[in-house]
Amino acid sequence: MRPRVSSGAVVRLEGLGGCSAHGCLVFALPTIFWALVTPLAVAAQASAHIGRYDLESPPALHVPLPEELTEISGLAFSADGRLFAHADERAFVYEIDPDSGEARNRFYLGRQGIQGDFEGIAIVGDRYFLVSSEGELFEFRPGQPNQSVEYERLDTGFDDRCEVEGLAFDRRTNSLLLACKTPQRRDLEDHLVVFAYSLDTMSLLEEPRVHLPLSAASPGVEELSPSGIEVEPTTGHLVLVASQQRLLVELSREGFVLALRELPRRFHRQSEGVTFRPDGALLIADVGQNSFEEINH
Repeated sequence: MRPRVSSGAVVRLEGLGGCSAHGCLVFALPTIFWALVTPLAVAAQASAHIGRYDLESPPALHVPLPEELTEISGLAFSADGRLFAHADERAFVYEIDPDSGEARNRFYLGRQGIQGDFEGIAIVGDRYFLVSSEGELFEFRPGQPNQSVEYERLDTGFDDRCEVEGLAFDRRTNSLLLACKTPQRRDLEDHLVVFAYSLDTMSLLEEPRVHLPLSAASPGVEELSPSGIEVEPTTGHLVLVASQQRLLVELSREGFVLALRELPRRFHRQSEGVTFRPDGALLIADVGQNSFEEINH
């Protein structure tokens, strides 16, 4: 049973060895709180979602995470409410109890877990996807404990567009969203960029889903390097976490910035993954911190 916590409190699931050596997850439930909002979003503040989360409250609960997730990266919930995560150097996928931090299951792609730089996970029914930093997609089905599962490597034709960090499923367009951390093409430089891979045509859409000049994102933001992306289920808004800038960013479905929130360094050293729990909790995964935090309504 999940612990009862008061409005505005934070529940933190801390990994083995404290918040110093391993990865962490952070829960946040909505409360009434506003941080940085861009001029573009002034008229749309009421529709922004992440402003409802109090990211400043101290944690109220610490629960260990497995040591294997020191380099925790992507996060995703299945349709039946199970939480899955992965590390970044081998294709090992973990099912995690979001209340205790216990690893319920671990399976892997290929004979011993294929090597790569894996930067995000998305779940579409019984179809699971991992993305590499080069924009390669790997489709598979979940396996039994310590089972090797077959996978299909999808040719996205991503080429040298950008370094990818973050993968999410957008059910409204039936597509996978790939967040660009470091653009590598001149036309993408100095922009916040998200590409879409259509699951209808099984192909990458040539035009980015989001192609927003940083100068239009927010005054004073000269660099924005997404490290994770998710679609907020009730609004369809895009929520990105940027590790280097310690920012949480919310975009409208049309790709306009609605809100920016600072992630306090004392809670977020290196945020690499983001997702939403069915009850509305916002989860953020941090490398080298090892904790969940939950902020209530």
